[in-house]
Amino acid sequence: MGAWRQLEYASGQRATIVGDDIDSDIGGGQNTGLIGILVKTGKYRKAYANASRVMPDLIIPSVAELPARLPIEIAGS
Repeated sequence: MGAWRQLEYASGQRATIVGDDIDSDIGGGQNTGLIGILVKTGKYRKAYANASRVMPDLIIPSVAELPARLPIEIAGS
């Protein structure tokens, strides 16, 4: 079992990826079992995000909002 999976098991919480690239950051993270949080800063482009097949678990304006949104509740978790 990988180290982050052991940490998740011990804490009862899931690891999360936070990024501005919907395909590489969010899609890549979700493909490995992470919760994907898309931030609308940096590389983020609304039209590109809307056209992507990747569905973030959460979309926030910036990482500054993240502490107020913790813990993340994801349906089916």
